[in-house]
Amino acid sequence: MLQERKLVLKKAAQADQETSMLALVRAGVGISLARDVVALRASQSDGLVIADKVNIGCDLRFICLAGSLRRPELDCAFQALSRAWRRTF
Repeated sequence: MLQERKLVLKKAAQADQETSMLALVRAGVGISLARDVVALRASQSDGLVIADKVNIGCDLRFICLAGSLRRPELDCAFQALSRAWRRTF
């Protein structure tokens, strides 16, 4: 999917702790899965966007910085989520 849009995935960091993951999202350089309560808190306090039209059968949500929604790699990620869960964002 990235190749179709002439995009290259550049992994600068990988985190497995919520604090680090949310810091990357807030900085506009990351996307993350987060527990419901964490995603809601980040949405209310930091203006992050929750992909709330999907249900993945667990308490995680896909979140990103609101200003990053126009970035082609995030558009690509949201399209992949749409196909995977057969939902639209």
